[in-house]
Order: sequence, then C-alpha cells, then structure tokens
Amino acid sequence: MTDMKLWYTKPAQSWTQGLPIGNGRMGNVVLSSPHREVWNITETTYWSGQPEPVQGRSNSQADLERMRQHFFQGDYRGGDRLAKEYLQPEKLNFGTNLGLCQVILDFEQNTKPEPALDSSGEAEPLFHRELDLDEAVVRSACEVEGMEMAREVFATHADQVMVSRIRSHGSLGVTCSISIQGDNGPFQTTVTGKDTIEFQGKAWENIHSNGECGVSCQGLLRVVAEGGQLSGSAGTLTVAGAAEVSIYFAVNTDYRQEGENWRAKSALQLDQAMQKGYEALRTDHLADYQPLYTRVSMDLGSSVHSGLPTDERIARFKGGQLDDPALFALFFQYGRFLTISGSREDSVLPMHLQGIWNDGEANKMAWSCDYHLDMNTQMNYFPTETVNLSESHRPLMQYIRELSEAGRSAARHYYDADGWVAHVFSNAWGFASPGWETSWGLNVTGGLWIATHMMEHYAYSRDETFLEELAYPVLKEAAAFFMEYMTVDPKYGWLVTGPSNSPENSFYTDNREEGNQQLSMGPTMDQGIGPGFAGVLHESRTDTGQG
Repeated sequence: MTDMKLWYTKPAQSWTQGLPIGNGRMGNVVLSSPHREVWNITETTYWSGQPEPVQGRSNSQADLERMRQHFFQGDYRGGDRLAKEYLQPEKLNFGTNLGLCQVILDFEQNTKPEPALDSSGEAEPLFHRELDLDEAVVRSACEVEGMEMAREVFATHADQVMVSRIRSHGSLGVTCSISIQGDNGPFQTTVTGKDTIEFQGKAWENIHSNGECGVSCQGLLRVVAEGGQLSGSAGTLTVAGAAEVSIYFAVNTDYRQEGENWRAKSALQLDQAMQKGYEALRTDHLADYQPLYTRVSMDLGSSVHSGLPTDERIARFKGGQLDDPALFALFFQYGRFLTISGSREDSVLPMHLQGIWNDGEANKMAWSCDYHLDMNTQMNYFPTETVNLSESHRPLMQYIRELSEAGRSAARHYYDADGWVAHVFSNAWGFASPGWETSWGLNVTGGLWIATHMMEHYAYSRDETFLEELAYPVLKEAAAFFMEYMTVDPKYGWLVTGPSNSPENSFYTDNREEGNQQLSMGPTMDQGIGPGFAGVLHESRTDTGQG
C-alpha cells in the first residue's frame, strides 16, 4: 500500500500542519522545513496537579430529597442553589497534561539557494515532507546548494526511544545545531561531553493547579555523526559537515514511581538503543508496528488525483469534488495509525483530549488536556475494536477500573450511594467528583458511559477472564449506583435520576424570565444510558445467579 502517505511540498507553518508520530507513551508532532525541523515532544504521564481526596460537603439522602423536591415542584433555581451548596466542589489541583519540550534542529548554516527553474520558468519543488503510514515514519527531503538532504524520524515502541537520521549527498555535508527548549514549568538542559544534552523538568502550571505540583521528567538526547565535527556548548550541540547524523532521544517521568530509580531509565534506554544502532532499531520498530497496522487494508479505487499532495486533495474535497476515493482510504488508515501510535497494550494511561499529542491550547483556557467523559475520551476509542486494534483498547480498560475505585468515594461522599460514579471529566489522578459548576459539571453518566467500552471490548474479544475479573465487577458497581440514585417521579411514577444534566444542554421553563436551566430530574442523557443499563445488569445478574 505504497500510497498510504500524507505528503506535502510546502513546509509546516504551525503545529496543526505538523506530522504526528508516537509509541503509545511519547508523542511527537514534527514540523519540517528546509532549514529547520522542530519536534514537539509530549509524554502521556507528564501532568500537572496531584492526587487529592474527594472534597466538599458530605451529603445524605435527606439532602438529595430536599433538592429533588424543588425540581419536582418546578423550582429549578431553588434546586440548583442547593446543588451548588452541597454538590459543587472547589477547584483545587486538578491539573492537565502538558507539552514536554521542543527539540529544535536548525540548518540555517547551510547556504540558502535560489529555487531552480524548469524549462517553463516555474520553480521546481525543492522540498518534500511526508508521513508514511505503512512504516510510521516522518520523512523530509530538500535540495540545498550543492547537496541533497534527507531526514527521517520515528518513535519506536519496541525500544521506547525517538530516533532520527539525517543524510546528505554532496560536498557540504550536514551542518546543523540541536537544542531543547521546555514547553512548561521549570526546565533545565545541560550539555555533557560533545554529544549529549541532558534535561529535566517539572510539569507545573497555575491555571489548573497551584503552579507548585506535578510530575517531574528526566531525559537525554544524544547525537552520533559520521564524518565532520561534533561539539557542544551553552545548551546546544553543533554538527559541521557530517555525511550522516543519527539522533537518539529518551525521556521518563516519576508518575507513580517511588524513589529515584526512574531517573536512570532514560540513560539505560539510550545506551541500549545506541548499541543496537539505527538500522536494527528501525527493523525492530517495523516488526513491532506493522503486524498491527497491516491487519486491515482498504481499497476504494484510485484516480489521477491520488498523485496530488495531501493538502491539495483535501482542498478539492472541501470544494465539493468527491472523485478521489483513495483519499477516504487514506483517512481511514490515518485514524488507525493514530490509534496505534497513541495507545498500545502496555500504555500507562489511555489517550486524552488530544490523543497523546498536545499543542497547549486547551491548557490556557477553562478546559484542560484531560479525560473528558462527556464524549471526547469515548470518541478516541469508538472505532478501536471494529478496526481490529483491540490491544489499543486495553489501556482504557485499566483506566476505567482505576476510575471506578476512585468513584466509590465520590458516590458515597456526594450521594450517600453504593457503587461508583464519575462525572464530566477525570485526570491522571483518578478525579471522580462533579465539575466546579453545576451547569456543566453535574452530569452523573460520565463513568457509566466510559464503562460501556468494557462491553464493547468483551463483545469483540470474548475474553472470559477479562469479563469475570475486570469488566463485570466494574459494570456491576456502575449499575449499583444508578439503581440507588434513581427515585420515583411523584407525578408520573417513573424511575428517574437527578439532580443531573445532559452535557452541554440547557432548557427553558414556562417562565422565560428565569433564563435557561441545566439541572433537572431525569435528563435525557441519564435516561438513555443509566436506568436501561442498570436494568440489563440487574437481569443478567439474576439470570446467572450472581449477587
């Protein structure tokens, strides 16, 4: 499937034009141009914030009944006032996933050429960049006066490092400088010897936490040059006139680590990678990646437009020209590539709001780069089983189990209920409380909705051990919460949940002067997922004799 490439003849101007790679833990959005390449590095466990106990006012069933009476009587403002008083926690150190650093490769020391002209007087393309989905490799190629330069970079899951090779053909050789800049929080770099940059940082920020708590990272970048000269000073490595340059990058964090042994992990990974060498690393990378990727192929036919750069093909599609069926196949396989790159069987955390990549924009606003349970996290994994990537689903299964443990405290603390509950979002620390504003934060189906992925995983895998030991206990306890949280609507006799809301929805009462409302009894989201799910679990539990 040699046409499975995203490729461009124009340099990347922004993060959104970069090309992503990842190994299920480290991510990299590569911005390439003839004279500069930037790696935007992320790591799934690089989070600000910290674990914190469930906090807020403890509630009893009597408290809930007081709220419910207001809602049943049509006093939505009164019910919301009590919900804010009893169920709305204070925002503390929730945190966010943060971008880790940028690796900057600067080739400005190579002479900038004038574009060559073909016989028609048009400028010949001097630059090409691509993401090869078959091999999970980002490449770029450019022509510089007297020299052709080819670059490629990949993130290997097999060896847990980022690897790059730069080759030149011509008299100038490769001349470049390499440096690392932190994206967030305290970040220090040190050049050791003439070939290595060591760095360490802290995931601190003061929008979603107090600016004093978060994960620490430690990593190294090492350069091997064939021919030419290699030197280092003032935080920068400099290569001059090399025929070939290899770059090895490793980073680890102290997330869920005890003691200081984690700090030696990057050096060990880097040493082992360099002992293998570039070609062996690439071979093992393909042997690890391709068995997953090649499970599924798609052929929708081709057209003359398949040979156009990807941005031109997309522009044609946006203009209403739908005569490029191979573009749909490319998009399908790109989604599978992102799933493999973002979520592997042994990933410590599942994909978050931006997969495993992060442009930092969510971190600057009221949102954070977290686990949104009102759609976004689910969307990451909706197609996983159907595209034959069941292993990529497993980090989410483990996360749901851990979330259910935290959710038991939330169920008891806020609702005096059995089972477990999670709300609109969560984080790397297992946050299960309502959000900090009832209008959007008091949705009780977030945990249950994400837990339905366990049903999907079992439906495809038919893994009886998974069902018995992990899925059924979690699903049973999710149902137990809703069985207890439901109450009888006094007017209609229906079983309804509440107070709660449907995510990002509001409504007006007959009194428009009261403005739009969010909280109610029996909102559509709860009715669509909660009671029906609880009933199914209750029946299956009875049929099988399980209590």
